[in-house]
Amino acid sequence: MHPFETVADLDFKEGKKRLVIEFDPQLLRIYQLEAPELELALHRAFGSYFPGSSTDKLGRMLFVRSIPTHISIAAIENTLIKNQGGFPLRIKHVAKVRRESEVPSRYYRINGKNAVNAYIYLAPGCNKVYEASRIRARIAEAARQRRDLHIRLEEDRTEFVRTELQKSWLRASASLLILLILLLLTYRKWRLVLILVFCLVVNLGLMVLASWAFSLEWHTYTLAGLSVAFGLMIDNAIVMLDSYRRKLNRRIFTALLAATLTTAAALLLVFFLPVEQQRDLLDFSIIIVISLVTSLLTVLFLVPACYDLWIGMPSQNSYITLNVTQKKRILSRLSMYERVISFFSRWRKLFYLSWVLLFGFPVFLLPLEIQSDRWYLQWLNSSKFQRELRPQLEFWLGGTLRLFAENFHEETYYRQAEVTVLYVRAELPHGHTLQHMNTLLKRFEDFLRQQKGLEVFITSISSGQHGDLEIRFTPEAEKTAFPLSLQARVQELAQGFSGVQWNIFGKGEGFSNNLFLDNRASARLVLHGYDYQELGRQAEKLGQLLAQNMRVQNIELDQNLNYFDRPLPEMHLTLDAASLTERNTSIGELFSAMNQEATPSSFQINSEKEQYQAVVKAKNSGEFDIYRLLHDPLNPSRNSNLHIAELGKMELQQSSSSINRENRQYLRLVTYEYIGSYDLARQLHQQVSRKMNREMPLGYSVESEQSSVLEASKRQFYLLLILLAINFFISAILFERLRQPFFIILTVPISFIGVFLSFAWGEFTFDQGGFAAFVMLGGIVVNAAIFIVNDLNNTKGQVHNFQSTLIKILYRRSGTILPPSSLPFVGLFHLCMKVQKHHFVCLGGRNYRGLLVSILAIFIVLPVLLWKKKKTV
Repeated sequence: MHPFETVADLDFKEGKKRLVIEFDPQLLRIYQLEAPELELALHRAFGSYFPGSSTDKLGRMLFVRSIPTHISIAAIENTLIKNQGGFPLRIKHVAKVRRESEVPSRYYRINGKNAVNAYIYLAPGCNKVYEASRIRARIAEAARQRRDLHIRLEEDRTEFVRTELQKSWLRASASLLILLILLLLTYRKWRLVLILVFCLVVNLGLMVLASWAFSLEWHTYTLAGLSVAFGLMIDNAIVMLDSYRRKLNRRIFTALLAATLTTAAALLLVFFLPVEQQRDLLDFSIIIVISLVTSLLTVLFLVPACYDLWIGMPSQNSYITLNVTQKKRILSRLSMYERVISFFSRWRKLFYLSWVLLFGFPVFLLPLEIQSDRWYLQWLNSSKFQRELRPQLEFWLGGTLRLFAENFHEETYYRQAEVTVLYVRAELPHGHTLQHMNTLLKRFEDFLRQQKGLEVFITSISSGQHGDLEIRFTPEAEKTAFPLSLQARVQELAQGFSGVQWNIFGKGEGFSNNLFLDNRASARLVLHGYDYQELGRQAEKLGQLLAQNMRVQNIELDQNLNYFDRPLPEMHLTLDAASLTERNTSIGELFSAMNQEATPSSFQINSEKEQYQAVVKAKNSGEFDIYRLLHDPLNPSRNSNLHIAELGKMELQQSSSSINRENRQYLRLVTYEYIGSYDLARQLHQQVSRKMNREMPLGYSVESEQSSVLEASKRQFYLLLILLAINFFISAILFERLRQPFFIILTVPISFIGVFLSFAWGEFTFDQGGFAAFVMLGGIVVNAAIFIVNDLNNTKGQVHNFQSTLIKILYRRSGTILPPSSLPFVGLFHLCMKVQKHHFVCLGGRNYRGLLVSILAIFIVLPVLLWKKKKTV
């Protein structure tokens, strides 16, 4: 790895040798020695020293370091401890020295085989995919040169990224090809398409320069954003090209600027998302914003210049010629379209009510209980309303919003693109050793060796209580039901081991991440208070309240907030102070004597070419148990023999629970399980929380951990309201009025209906891709509405029939709205075909369905909102 400057660290995990100096405690007492004296003698003999310094010709001070040239067992055995009565007392007189393999403190195996594992860590900021390819080639070359060594690449974490990048480039190329075909079918003029392609190439060049200037990293999410940006860049170019070839001016640029600002504002809301979602969507959004900004430069200067250069002044040949039959067909469609809009306009109230009911009233958000003396609020609290009327109102008035909310609570979670991995995690009770866990997981390794379709399985054992198996599959097996089948067989194998707590689950494309397969909901309530004892009493009161519900089971009143803070069994030694005083010793001396008998000391010994881990320990220290601790004699001082059993007693106790504080308040976690649906569990959760918060003293409160997750999700939808406000102000500045921007904003919630329906009826899960779908659909609807209203305002005073003018504008704009609006999703279409669980599939799938409703919002709802009864302007 020496030629690679980008390698930040190279770590070897192997079974190293160590030096063991095993002394006889009886001999130490005979020679009146202590174990630290042996360690001190070794430091004197084999430690490194700086005896002095020297100055060179340049005036630099050079320090002289003295280290041993070679370390051998004989040299250690002959190390002088001290002279005792003229006799040189050496290590070999009181201890034996040997070299042995280190006792493993953990196990790490790949495919069940022990090996010398080399971990190569690359420096931050480098091209990891490129550097990993170079390192792979160097390793392959080394394997060919050293026939006596078997070098195998067990894991390459850049492989998944490399594969996805290759797929993304292919998908981006396919997207570009589809875009060109759509443009050619729309305009039927190869010169116009050539202008758009040339502008796209220039725009891509500017975008690459800008991304380099802002140090933007390129990865799978950046390329996905680039696929979406293709459509947006061509969208701006199409709008400018269509306007310029009709009017030979750049007046449409103001509307383009406003539309771009609304889209950029929508994408920059990513900065207000949680950190884990920013990690994926930030670069995705930034690359689109950069593309939009650079596209403004190209459409303002490059598109008109190319049109003047390659096409020139508009002529009869610049437009598609239509015969009489085609003109009549178009006029017939326009007349029919005008009659449809006129019909809906005559029944506006019913039309608006239908869309409102389709969107839905948030009746389901009404609280289950309202504390008030007003009669109508008391009626809302009645059992008749809650059991009979409320379900009917939610069903008939909830609309698509209710369908979305129900699925949102039950299935939403954050997802990240991952390879298919099956995890097997085992936990043994306290007291089991590393060997016990190792023997247990070896049974699973033997089982996995017989399976086909596995790429690698990695065993990691950190202690006698924790062990993990990570199982990865071949690309062919990922596409089959083999991961789920293997999970079932591993679970069946695990059932044969009693006393082990198993957690077997899968992640990635081959597994369903919905873990709520049984009809049981776990709940966690956190109590806050300033007095710990009073907080405990409130926890007991909460437990009694929960126990009144027959569906509640397994109530725990003092759970640990952190898994590693859980109470564990431990031995408590209680000493009698009076007995210690009678025997002229102290707790410190006694503790030092116990350490000398039971606890080895470890330190480093360095030579010029070698480094050893040295261990000084008592003979048979590995057999030192509680019985020997209590009954074997200890020597806290050189003239005394004591027995711990005579000085105190030892008991097995549970360690005390951890005490957690936050903002100077104590925290107490209460957990329980609810047998029933999630909605019923949530209702009980809310009822109990409200009742406790009303009755608890001042300074005490109850909150749900689930509520914090839901609140974080709700904050994302508050961002949508902020987005609507931003769009309203941008449109108001452009149009210099308030009524038309209000109509534009009304079309945005209608476009969400398609997302609601696709989520409720499709097989998608709401994640960060679903939120991005809301943002992108809202931006597309607002952009299209801005262009329509802008054209309508530009014709003011030039026409006498408002209705006909509006219909003609809508027809003319359909050519620049429908194809470009679908272009951003063409860049995501390949994801829907290839990867079924990626969150950009959620984005693409929802946008395809939401786009259909958005078309209705633009070409049906917006004209009805703008329709006027008067015939003239």
